[in-house]
Amino acid sequence: MNKETTRFRFGQNLKALREQRGLSQDRLGELIGLSRKDLISIEKAHVNYGIDKLFIILDVLKPTREELETLFHIG
Repeated sequence: MNKETTRFRFGQNLKALREQRGLSQDRLGELIGLSRKDLISIEKAHVNYGIDKLFIILDVLKPTREELETLFHIG
């Protein structure tokens, strides 16, 4: 799988997890220190943020093991 496909699938899965948690893009953006526009860019796979931002997102969303596997499309 190439980087673009991986980033696209991650963005789709992140959006689904955010919605499952009942969070708007604005609210999740506030919690992780990004603007709504930046979060949209991640969900639409237009940008690639670093590992530090990923850890902050995971800390806020607190995914289960199954959700992590889906988020990173493994398993």
